[in-house]
Amino acid sequence: MRAFMLAATALLIIPGQALAQPATTDPTGRPVDPLRGAPPPSASDGGTVTLSKARPIQDSDDPLNAFVQQDTVDGIVVTLTIDRDQVRLDSATPARIPRTAARTERDTGGGDAVTVTGFAGAQQIGRAVVPDAVVNAQEGSGIVRTERRQIVVPMAVNRPVDRIEVTAPATNARATIDVSAAWRPYCDEAGRSPWCVTPR
Repeated sequence: MRAFMLAATALLIIPGQALAQPATTDPTGRPVDPLRGAPPPSASDGGTVTLSKARPIQDSDDPLNAFVQQDTVDGIVVTLTIDRDQVRLDSATPARIPRTAARTERDTGGGDAVTVTGFAGAQQIGRAVVPDAVVNAQEGSGIVRTERRQIVVPMAVNRPVDRIEVTAPATNARATIDVSAAWRPYCDEAGRSPWCVTPR
């Protein structure tokens, strides 16, 4: 058996008299906090409010910028769809990459891997090796082979990449892809920048 306890508050009502209610305004008509008994502050209490003008600061003076600069490196994030022996570029985005993700070779656990190599002109300037999710486990099906998969590859580079070479031996996929347009939106906005120099 369950016992329920109900808490009740008895009110004494005297006929002909109204119940006392906590005041919600002071004599001047200003609202009053019933719990504290004092009106909330308002602009009529005096004082002034001013908005400081935005001012640029050096990157080195901004703690957030300093942290990001210390914990990340320049690079590009490439998203690829690999379908059997075909490779399609989904996106290529310049970005600051966490140092932990910018290692040249990621741990593939002894499995298949995708290798992306970046070039500026004829010079190799970046390389990344990431696991290839061609084999995975699916509920109810066990271990299955997925020949169409999407791979995200962060690659550290110190200048813009003209093209990338992609190899995925698990399905004999190989491709050379032009990614030079990846920097165009940034350069259109940034103007003069070491990352926007045309001749390389």
